[in-house]
Amino acid sequence: MLLFVDDDGPGVPDEALPKLFDVFYRNDPSRKKNHQGSGLGLAIVWKTMERMGGTIHAENLSAGGLRMALEIPLWKEGSR
Repeated sequence: MLLFVDDDGPGVPDEALPKLFDVFYRNDPSRKKNHQGSGLGLAIVWKTMERMGGTIHAENLSAGGLRMALEIPLWKEGSR
């Protein structure tokens, strides 16, 4: 199953896309304050997808915004 999660924000710089799933990475300079997140959320999502045998990647949309594309394997009766 392929799931897309899009937003209508400004997106991220292209050079930041490969780093978005790194532990403690925060692209937005305004989020560098201690009380505004730790940079773990997307790293946890990436690890969860990996353990399920799926994938996730991010891309900027041509009209603006960011898309997260999650490929989630479907579970079939009798499979493990």
